[in-house]
Amino acid sequence: MATVTTPAARAKRIVKAQGSNIFWGTLSIFFAAAACYFFWQNWENEQAARTYRDQESNLLLEQAQLRAQVEKLQGNVAQVDLLLKGRDEKMREQADSIAAIAARAAMLDEEMRRVNDARLSREQMEARVQQAIQGVQLMGTAALVKRGKQPVLRISNSALFAPASMELTQDAKDFFRRLAKTLDPLLANHELRIEGFTDSDPITGSMKEKYPSNFELSSARAAVVARFLSDECGISGERITIIGRGSTHPVKPNTTSEGKAENRRIEMLLNPVDAVTASPAAPGSRLTVPRR
Repeated sequence: MATVTTPAARAKRIVKAQGSNIFWGTLSIFFAAAACYFFWQNWENEQAARTYRDQESNLLLEQAQLRAQVEKLQGNVAQVDLLLKGRDEKMREQADSIAAIAARAAMLDEEMRRVNDARLSREQMEARVQQAIQGVQLMGTAALVKRGKQPVLRISNSALFAPASMELTQDAKDFFRRLAKTLDPLLANHELRIEGFTDSDPITGSMKEKYPSNFELSSARAAVVARFLSDECGISGERITIIGRGSTHPVKPNTTSEGKAENRRIEMLLNPVDAVTASPAAPGSRLTVPRR
């Protein structure tokens, strides 16, 4: 038997079908909208992430650049420190050089003062000794001579000692008393050096037992003069030095009696107490005469 569809039923089915279509259409639209929304959100997130990555890369690059600048600045600071250290060292060296130059200049000034004092002392000594020589006659045997720039009083033994004697003559004693008064002011900062000389004849006879060589004989004659100046003239023995030079440093050849007579002599000179001996030392005896 066939089913008869009424218009109402047909309309109901049509409404039901349309409602189903509307539901699924709406649901499809909803899911499509959701999909679009989530796609859009994902795209925005991707864009933000890309922006963040770009910013991070820029920051890393900027950090690397800043680190390079810091390292460069640290290198520059190290170079500046090195330059400052070098400058300080150079300034210290210059200061040391200036101090050394100043010290050297002070030494030269002091040396110049000593040289001038020594020159003045020599000039004073020459003038005073010349006065003493003129005041007391020793038969013309006392003379002021030069040993380089050093004034030296040279006296022949014949004017000082009697023949074959070690005793001073009266004229010699008078001469030394006057000479001591002349030299005394100069001995505050000088020493009096007395040197004895002989001719080249060897010691013979009884004198050889007491004076084995000309060194001992020349030292003994210098000691006699020193002893007289110390004991009789008041010159401090601490300011007197004697040297026996024997037959060395002759002033004339020992080939004639006249030459030998001139070589037998006493020489006296003044030296500053802090100066080096003016002439080279010769073999002989060097004695300091003490006060009795």
